[in-house]
Amino acid sequence: MNCPNCGTYYTENEKICKKCHTPLSNAIYNPVEHAEDNQNTSNKKKRFAPIIAVLLIFCIITAGIGGYFYYISRVKQGCRDATKQIFTYAKNMDFSDVAPSDLPEPLKSEPNVRELVKKQLKTYIGDSQLGSLVDIDSIDVDTLCNEMVEQASYKITDISATYNSCTVTVTTKNIDFYSLPETIYDEIKSEITDGTSSLWTSIKNSISSLLGGSDQTTIEKIDISQNLKNWYKETKKNGPQRKTTGKIVFGIKDGKWTLISFDERLIYGYYGLRPIQ
Repeated sequence: MNCPNCGTYYTENEKICKKCHTPLSNAIYNPVEHAEDNQNTSNKKKRFAPIIAVLLIFCIITAGIGGYFYYISRVKQGCRDATKQIFTYAKNMDFSDVAPSDLPEPLKSEPNVRELVKKQLKTYIGDSQLGSLVDIDSIDVDTLCNEMVEQASYKITDISATYNSCTVTVTTKNIDFYSLPETIYDEIKSEITDGTSSLWTSIKNSISSLLGGSDQTTIEKIDISQNLKNWYKETKKNGPQRKTTGKIVFGIKDGKWTLISFDERLIYGYYGLRPIQ
């Protein structure tokens, strides 16, 4: 066989002409092999494309879920801090720095808790028949309030939150200072009964005397301050406990987080009292 370019004879084993170096018909070309490689690479890319897409979707979903739970954790922490702040005010017995709209009903008109305590004493003692017998001024309200705060405690037992709402469950605990009026009754009984007259007979005679319905000498009002000091000491050891559980709800209003509702029993329970009827 001869070279198609220069006519030089070549054998079947020769690939290139010896004289002009032209590729001969026996030459094997590799372009086809490169095409196959490209096709294989393309097929591999097609096979990996769905996997990459799934991985990207998974990363996006994971990031979204992670971001949501991070947001919820921040919401819970904010509500926890707000609840602690509420009970910081409670310990100080003064909510004057809080907007009235954010306070439970009893504190809206009177944010000074010590004044509320005075009102309770007047409600249960001062305005009753015993108010004619007991020297209300002998009840040191500041000492009483200090005792309440000293014995008071609270615990956040649960926090649940969504995108725009958060509920904090709180349990408060204190000595049952609500039983104070009954204790005063007992203290008066020990002061005015002589062993033969009943408590109520003594009270009735005393009231009658005060109203001018009897010639009996008006009884002098009783100072029970020392008795109360003894009662504080005793109840710290053996006094009944008040335990109250309630919820504080926070939410988004007008574009910002705020207090939505507050179980007022928590404040009363924190001080060992009960709502005034």
